[in-house]
Amino acid sequence: MTRYGSIVISSLSSRISRIVENADPDALASLANAAISALPSGYVVVEITLAGAGQGPTFTISIEAGLTADVVGGFITPPVLRCLAASTAEALTSQRPAAGPPVGQIYADTQVAGASNGQRFMMLVVQGPVVSASGTVGPTGATGTPGTATNTGATGGTGRTGPTGGTGATGAAGAAANTGSTGSTGPTGSSGAAGTTGPTGTAGAAANTGSTGPAGAAGTTGPTGAQGAAANTGATGPAGTAGTTGPTGTPGAAANTGPTGTAGAAGATGATGAGSTGPTGTSGGTGPTGSAGTTGPTGSQATETADYVPLPEQGIAADATHNVGTTFEGASFIARRPINVTKLQYRITAAVGANFVIGIYQAPGGGSGVANRISTVTRVGVTAGASIQTETVFTQLEAGIYYVLIGVANAGALAVDMYGAIAVTLMNVAGDVGATEHPTTFTTAIAASGGAPATFDPTTGGQAVADAGSAHALVHRLLS
Repeated sequence: MTRYGSIVISSLSSRISRIVENADPDALASLANAAISALPSGYVVVEITLAGAGQGPTFTISIEAGLTADVVGGFITPPVLRCLAASTAEALTSQRPAAGPPVGQIYADTQVAGASNGQRFMMLVVQGPVVSASGTVGPTGATGTPGTATNTGATGGTGRTGPTGGTGATGAAGAAANTGSTGSTGPTGSSGAAGTTGPTGTAGAAANTGSTGPAGAAGTTGPTGAQGAAANTGATGPAGTAGTTGPTGTPGAAANTGPTGTAGAAGATGATGAGSTGPTGTSGGTGPTGSAGTTGPTGSQATETADYVPLPEQGIAADATHNVGTTFEGASFIARRPINVTKLQYRITAAVGANFVIGIYQAPGGGSGVANRISTVTRVGVTAGASIQTETVFTQLEAGIYYVLIGVANAGALAVDMYGAIAVTLMNVAGDVGATEHPTTFTTAIAASGGAPATFDPTTGGQAVADAGSAHALVHRLLS
């Protein structure tokens, strides 16, 4: 908080306060400057306070102002505030020069506050001239005459001795005469490793041959020589006479019996015996009747997923351009088979900033009666003309009748392609359709600005008004 003046409270209107808050520094300064500019005429700002607020990084600036007649001091002109934000004090300091004030302006004050959660700092810089509590500052007075020498004060006491200085640099080497005495001889070093053996010397001269040695011992006898040639064989002697037959030997032992012969082939199978059939047994008793099985579930009706072009329920002419109004209008259409619908196509012929609303309705089972809204589409700000539009709807139509309501929900203009209406008795001619029956083309009093309603009563006694004089049936195609 900084106070730039005081307020003498002479009445309830002597003082007014303004407080603004925001987490963004630029937005906070903008709100505060706007609050100062909006002060009533005749009020002077005397106090500005920056503070953290709430449970998060939000800050407030409070402004106190007083009536000029009740204020002592305050700003001469409305002050200008600037704010900076950062997560650390160092970051805030680095951003401080950007907050000014610019050259030529008057600096008044700086305030810093932390957020309530301790994760953000906000700086406020105030610019503007301030009046002192005793009025505006007067001109500087003339310089006084110098004082006399006798006004010199007494000499102060001797200060304490300062700390010892650091060691100085090493001095230059001394003169040669300062060489010290020679040191004692060091010990003898250990022996070096043995050298490698030198190469063998060259052979001596021939004259150095020694004397002849003694004779060697006698060698052993060599092997027998090879047999002589065949020519040295003697003649063959005469053949000898046959010898006499020896006696018969004794019979061999039983162990000398020969091996058993192989088995003979199997004999032929004998004829089958003709046994008679035994008598039939008595019939068993009838078992109990089983319980009836449960009936299986009814099969669901198949739903087609192909695209489908529906036709209005009444006679139609060629399609025509139709300007859509701000109250819903529409027609009944026939769905000849169930349809899974994911997209709806139609054609816009002209548009100027229109919010186009489409509602699709069908009674349960596709019959008559109050219909439920099964899908709705709002296309906002339509400006493109003469173009086919595709809307996503995601719904399922049952076989039967369904209704399409259309309208413009704002002041924009929109025209679409519609089926030309033919006046058909008992279908769309006013007075021919009973109160409990539905016209096939109709208008309503339902404002499109409220969006498509949840239900729609298509009867003339409900919400539909028979109208055969204008096209109300939207030309559209359903896609899956």
